[in-house]
Amino acid sequence: MKKFFMMMAMAAIALFTVTACGDDDDDKGGNESSEAVPVLTKAPYAEQAVALNINSFKTPKSSKYAALKRLNFLESGTYMLELDAESTSARVTRAGGSSLYEFGKFTYSGGTYKLDNGLEITLTKSGSSYDIVIKLKDGTTIECTGSIIPTSGVTAGIMTDNLCSRPWTIETVRVRIIDKDGAVFSRDFSAPFDLDAVKKWAESNGKGINDKIETNTVVTGINFGSDGFFAITYTNRSSDVGSWRWRNIADGILGYNWDDTSMGLSVLTGEATVAFTKSPERCKLTLKGKIDNNEMEFVFTLK
Repeated sequence: MKKFFMMMAMAAIALFTVTACGDDDDDKGGNESSEAVPVLTKAPYAEQAVALNINSFKTPKSSKYAALKRLNFLESGTYMLELDAESTSARVTRAGGSSLYEFGKFTYSGGTYKLDNGLEITLTKSGSSYDIVIKLKDGTTIECTGSIIPTSGVTAGIMTDNLCSRPWTIETVRVRIIDKDGAVFSRDFSAPFDLDAVKKWAESNGKGINDKIETNTVVTGINFGSDGFFAITYTNRSSDVGSWRWRNIADGILGYNWDDTSMGLSVLTGEATVAFTKSPERCKLTLKGKIDNNEMEFVFTLK
């Protein structure tokens, strides 16, 4: 499943041709002055976006949220909560088997983030850290402290603003396969995008894909943060999370890593290229790779 989706949805999620660039090309070229890059809708919570590691709790651990390890409030109005949990088959994620992830939307008012799961989280800066109060639906509170997660050096600019402006949803996907004999197979898939349907189509054309994918593994969204975090969410299983950074921002090429949860600059495991269209506002993502001796290309149209 990991190598299958590494070509498919990604991580960088939202964009168009993959070109190999070394890390020496990282963040080459700004994009603020490029008239070729349209400016999409401004992210609604750019000023409130923050990513924190949870350091210590001041209250007894009487709720699952007292197992909070990390929280992200993304510019798009999406939140991510990482909770410590034992690994089970239903909790496998690319970031490791010891975490559970919750995603949803939030609003912000007067220093408080109101989550669509009923939580209210208030952050108060205290020196180099934050005091955090989590108010549960029953009115009880959990108090803890957190520190800002070091970013992965994502370059600011129009490209970054566009990528982080919303939770992206898949509109269409074009899958193209070239087998070892050079035969080409191509098909367009409309949303909702089901990875199992792609696997079955490939196999019906004799293109074996060994990865195990559960039925109705539908991608529900792709989220990017300017702190270098990204996540892909599904209907029937835990999310895939990782870190990303620009390898060549001028050409829209980004690299991503499924396994790093520290937002550091460890070895990136894939590349994609991003392009944006102003009207209607769209983002195109193309991934290329090789799966079980088949060259595969996935072109996502995101909205």
